[in-house]
Amino acid sequence: MADGASFADESLAGSGSAASGSSAGADFLTSGFTTDVTDSEQVERFESGATRLKEMAAGGQFAINEEGMRHYLKAIDLFLDGYHEQMRNLYELTQRAKLGSSPFAHTVAEHNLRVIDGDEKSLIPNLRKMRAAFEDAREALMSARRNYDETEEAHSMAFRNLGLG
Repeated sequence: MADGASFADESLAGSGSAASGSSAGADFLTSGFTTDVTDSEQVERFESGATRLKEMAAGGQFAINEEGMRHYLKAIDLFLDGYHEQMRNLYELTQRAKLGSSPFAHTVAEHNLRVIDGDEKSLIPNLRKMRAAFEDAREALMSARRNYDETEEAHSMAFRNLGLG
């Protein structure tokens, strides 16, 4: 995990998980970059983790300093910046391939279409879910950064009130 991120002792998976918030947060923030977009279960776990991270940040259970946030935002933006170009490339694959007129050629062409955009577990919907999850993670980081600043300010005030700052 990048230096400067902290989480309350709560799991991103919700109550009942053995992982601490710190561990769960670190796991989430790194998992998106290894999630297999062809595996709908992995995508859904990443998506729910992003939602949970956003909830934790909104509830003040996740804070991150500037340096840590910059590292994660750089990686998130790498995905988001390439998203539109990849979607354009994938939409080209939604056109039926001209593989011939045999029944086998039609079967293969149909299979290719289903893999790309045949249902909610296909590649294009999974990429859309990943984009939404990365956008949620981005929002969570921005909120977590505000949490960090507020915590630092509260600590500074406490030290000043004690005559230590």
